Amino acid sequence: MQQQQTLLQRLSPQQRAAFQQLSPEQKRAQLQRLALQQQQAWYPVFKLEIDSVAPDPLETDKRYHQAIFVKTDSNSGSGRLFHVTGDIISASGMRYEEKGGYTPGHSKQSPLS
Repeated sequence: MQQQQTLLQRLSPQQRAAFQQLSPEQKRAQLQRLALQQQQAWYPVFKLEIDSVAPDPLETDKRYHQAIFVKTDSNSGSGRLFHVTGDIISASGMRYEEKGGYTPGHSKQSPLS
Protein backbone atom coordinates (compact mmCIF):
# COMPACT_ATOMS: atom_id res chain seq x y z
CA MET A 1 0.00 0.00 0.00
CA GLN A 2 2.88 2.39 0.84
CA GLN A 3 4.52 1.69 -2.52
CA GLN A 4 1.20 2.38 -4.27
CA GLN A 5 0.92 5.76 -2.53
CA THR A 6 4.50 6.63 -3.48
CA LEU A 7 3.84 5.79 -7.13
CA LEU A 8 0.58 7.75 -7.19
CA GLN A 9 2.29 10.84 -5.78
CA ARG A 10 4.37 11.00 -8.95
CA LEU A 11 1.20 11.52 -11.01
CA SER A 12 -0.35 14.89 -11.79
CA PRO A 13 -3.76 15.65 -10.22
CA GLN A 14 -5.45 14.89 -13.57
CA GLN A 15 -3.64 11.56 -13.84
CA ARG A 16 -4.61 10.66 -10.26
CA ALA A 17 -8.27 11.45 -11.00
CA ALA A 18 -8.16 9.27 -14.12
CA PHE A 19 -6.50 6.49 -12.10
CA GLN A 20 -9.39 6.50 -9.62
CA GLN A 21 -11.82 5.79 -12.50
CA LEU A 22 -10.01 2.58 -13.50
CA SER A 23 -11.17 -0.91 -12.60
CA PRO A 24 -9.09 -2.79 -9.98
CA GLU A 25 -7.48 -4.86 -12.75
CA GLN A 26 -6.60 -1.73 -14.75
CA LYS A 27 -5.22 -0.07 -11.59
CA ARG A 28 -2.98 -3.07 -10.94
CA ALA A 29 -1.65 -2.97 -14.52
CA GLN A 30 -1.07 0.79 -14.32
CA LEU A 31 0.80 0.45 -11.02
CA GLN A 32 3.02 -2.23 -12.55
CA ARG A 33 3.84 0.10 -15.46
CA LEU A 34 4.64 2.95 -13.04
CA ALA A 35 6.90 0.69 -10.95
CA LEU A 36 8.75 -0.44 -14.07
CA GLN A 37 9.26 3.16 -15.22
CA GLN A 38 10.70 4.01 -11.81
CA GLN A 39 13.30 1.23 -12.18
CA GLN A 40 14.51 2.35 -15.60
CA ALA A 41 17.71 4.36 -15.85
CA TRP A 42 19.56 5.98 -18.72
CA TYR A 43 23.36 5.98 -18.95
CA PRO A 44 25.78 7.62 -21.39
CA VAL A 45 27.40 5.10 -23.76
CA PHE A 46 30.76 5.59 -25.49
CA LYS A 47 32.78 3.73 -28.12
CA LEU A 48 36.37 3.59 -26.85
CA GLU A 49 39.50 3.15 -28.93
CA ILE A 50 42.37 1.89 -26.79
CA ASP A 51 46.00 1.53 -27.91
CA SER A 52 46.68 -2.05 -28.90
CA VAL A 53 48.91 -3.83 -26.38
CA ALA A 54 50.47 -6.11 -28.99
CA PRO A 55 50.77 -4.38 -32.38
CA ASP A 56 50.51 -6.55 -35.45
CA PRO A 57 54.01 -6.79 -37.02
CA LEU A 58 52.46 -7.37 -40.45
CA GLU A 59 50.43 -4.13 -40.37
CA THR A 60 52.06 -0.73 -40.54
CA ASP A 61 48.94 1.23 -39.59
CA LYS A 62 48.33 1.94 -35.90
CA ARG A 63 45.66 -0.41 -34.55
CA TYR A 64 43.26 0.22 -31.70
CA HIS A 65 41.28 -2.13 -29.52
CA GLN A 66 37.62 -1.05 -29.59
CA ALA A 67 35.24 -1.39 -26.67
CA ILE A 68 31.90 -0.09 -25.48
CA PHE A 69 31.87 1.85 -22.19
CA VAL A 70 28.69 2.58 -20.19
CA LYS A 71 29.23 5.33 -17.60
CA THR A 72 27.19 4.33 -14.53
CA ASP A 73 28.69 6.73 -11.96
CA SER A 74 28.63 10.37 -13.04
CA ASN A 75 30.68 11.49 -10.00
CA SER A 76 33.71 9.24 -10.52
CA GLY A 77 33.23 8.69 -14.26
CA SER A 78 33.45 4.93 -13.80
CA GLY A 79 31.25 2.30 -15.36
CA ARG A 80 31.28 -1.00 -17.24
CA LEU A 81 33.51 -1.89 -20.16
CA PHE A 82 32.24 -4.42 -22.73
CA HIS A 83 34.64 -5.89 -25.26
CA VAL A 84 35.87 -8.96 -27.11
CA THR A 85 39.41 -10.25 -26.64
CA GLY A 86 41.53 -12.76 -28.45
CA ASP A 87 42.16 -13.38 -32.10
CA ILE A 88 39.85 -14.97 -34.63
CA ILE A 89 42.68 -17.06 -36.11
CA SER A 90 44.31 -18.17 -32.84
CA ALA A 91 43.69 -21.60 -31.31
CA SER A 92 41.91 -20.09 -28.29
CA GLY A 93 39.72 -17.88 -30.48
CA MET A 94 37.83 -14.88 -29.16
CA ARG A 95 35.83 -14.31 -26.00
CA TYR A 96 33.40 -11.69 -24.70
CA GLU A 97 34.34 -9.91 -21.46
CA GLU A 98 32.83 -7.32 -19.13
CA LYS A 99 34.79 -5.26 -16.63
CA GLY A 100 33.03 -3.33 -13.87
CA GLY A 101 34.49 -0.31 -12.06
CA TYR A 102 36.43 0.77 -15.16
CA THR A 103 37.36 4.46 -15.51
CA PRO A 104 38.62 5.48 -18.99
CA GLY A 105 41.94 7.31 -18.84
CA HIS A 106 42.51 6.46 -15.17
CA SER A 107 43.00 2.72 -15.30
CA LYS A 108 46.58 1.56 -14.72
CA GLN A 109 45.74 -1.82 -16.23
CA SER A 110 44.93 -2.55 -19.79
CA PRO A 111 41.22 -3.38 -20.26
CA LEU A 112 42.46 -6.69 -21.64
CA SER A 113 43.85 -7.89 -18.30
